[in-house]
Amino acid sequence: MRSPGAGAPGPALQALAGAEGTDPTAGARLQMALQDLASVLATAVSTLNPERLIVGGGVCEAVPRLVDRLAELVRARIHPRAAEGLGILPAALGIYAGAVGAARLAGDLRAD
Repeated sequence: MRSPGAGAPGPALQALAGAEGTDPTAGARLQMALQDLASVLATAVSTLNPERLIVGGGVCEAVPRLVDRLAELVRARIHPRAAEGLGILPAALGIYAGAVGAARLAGDLRAD
């Protein structure tokens, strides 16, 4: 049985998303977090040269255009050739991506 509101971003994420445009501190903290995440993802892209990055979780659903903004920051930090054809996409499973992935891994490990 799902709890009321399951699948929706929690109140803290909703507050962050709502305050981003009106509260300079919230906006600055979100921008710092995006910059840090973009640096980590750019390092991963430069090291592994993947075709796609899948970004998921409640924050992606709560903050408007977060994946687009993150993609811009990552592309600005990597070599142009690495950026060619690189897809940076939101997770299709949204906030459930981690749980589904963990369940799948557990099933795979159990099968071995």
